[in-house]
Amino acid sequence: MIKNSLKLICLCFTAILVINGCSSTVSRQDGQSRPAQTIITPSNPLGNIVVTYSEEARKKLSDNTAFSDRDLKLQIQKTLSAAKLISDNTDPKKPTLYVEVTNIRVRSIANRMFLGFMSGADYVMGNVTVKDVSGKTLDAFQISTDHYESYTVGTTNVLSWIYETFADDIRKELKNEAVVKK
Repeated sequence: MIKNSLKLICLCFTAILVINGCSSTVSRQDGQSRPAQTIITPSNPLGNIVVTYSEEARKKLSDNTAFSDRDLKLQIQKTLSAAKLISDNTDPKKPTLYVEVTNIRVRSIANRMFLGFMSGADYVMGNVTVKDVSGKTLDAFQISTDHYESYTVGTTNVLSWIYETFADDIRKELKNEAVVKK
C-alpha cells in the first residue's frame, strides 16, 4: 500500500515537472526571409530603441500592473549594449529598433500557486522591426515568450525571465543566431 502511494506521488511530481515550462519563439511572416547578412553589428550598431504597444496590449496593461514597459526596454537596452549592438548614446543617423508589444499577460501569485499550469501562461508577444534613417525596413520578425511554471513564487522572477528572454531573442535574431520557426 505504501509502495503504491509512493509510486503515485512520484508519478504526480514527474507529471508536474513535465507540464511546467517556459518557451520562446522567433518567427517571420510567410514569404519573409532573414536578411542574407547581419545588418546590425558592433561596427554598425543601432542608434535607438522605441517600444510601443498595440491597442490590445494597451488595454491589457491595466490588468497586468506588474508588467513594466520601462523594465522591458531597459533589459533590451542592456542586452544589446552588452553585445555592442547599440550605440551608447541615441544616434538618429543609425538604424532604430522598433518593438511593438502586441499581447501581454501576467498571472497573479495566487493564480500561479493554486491553479498552476491550469491558469495559463505569463507571456509577452511582439513585433520587432529594424528601420534605417529613411524609414526603410531592414529586418522584421515576431517574438513570443511565455512562462508556464507554477512553482515560481515571485511575479518579479517570472517577469525578469520573460524580459531577459525576449531581449535575448532580439539579440540572437539580430546576430543571425536564432533558429527561425515558421
